[in-house]
Amino acid sequence: MSPIGGVVYRDPRRPIEEGRLSLSSLADPVADRGTGLILSGALLKADGEQAACAQWNGAAAVVDLDLTNLEELRGAAELVPPIRLLEDGYRRHGARFLAALRGGFAMALWWPGSRRLMLAVDRFGIRRLYYAATPTGIAFGTRVSVPLALPGTTSVVDPEAVYAYLNYRAIPAPQTIYGAVRRLPPGHLLEWEDGRLRVERYWDMRYTERAISRSAAEAALVRHTEEAVGEALRGADPKHTGLS
Repeated sequence: MSPIGGVVYRDPRRPIEEGRLSLSSLADPVADRGTGLILSGALLKADGEQAACAQWNGAAAVVDLDLTNLEELRGAAELVPPIRLLEDGYRRHGARFLAALRGGFAMALWWPGSRRLMLAVDRFGIRRLYYAATPTGIAFGTRVSVPLALPGTTSVVDPEAVYAYLNYRAIPAPQTIYGAVRRLPPGHLLEWEDGRLRVERYWDMRYTERAISRSAAEAALVRHTEEAVGEALRGADPKHTGLS
């Protein structure tokens, strides 16, 4: 997993406190002091995972993608960059487009014209995004230290999170160990605009119960396993990372 992060202030004239937000450790920044925004993401890693920071058609984005069906989503347009694919897909189809993405991802899309931010993580929370919102603005990152450093955010420990960890050895989303920092649950997206924040589920696992024979069940298990492994192997090929 490659780190990404960013901050948006409600006041577009407010200077970005880069040192306080510790975004200098994340390479390849896209910053616009005129809109009170800074996004940052790491570069392509040798193992084929990616975090790209780019701008397209007035939108800016940071993404950490390890998609297994990127080639399918692109179709015949093999040279379409990921930022265009994601921005166009979400703008046209909304949450339906996110539900079509298979594999791990964490993404942030920013539209400076409407000053709207969208965050999303994959169906199963393979990638994580932490965020904190205050009257000042919103900060997010795959590291909890980024939103924790947003002015107005406190590092007070959440007693309920401690209770969950001691009982279940895990802290379920949207909680984190810090009361002021939230984690975007798997299969969810977040939209933030001028201080108004909305979190919604875009995908949920549903089971349809039906009676089938043992032989049919065995054949289905083999078929779905081969399909999943084949897609994962294609996604691990650097040619399919989305930056080629």
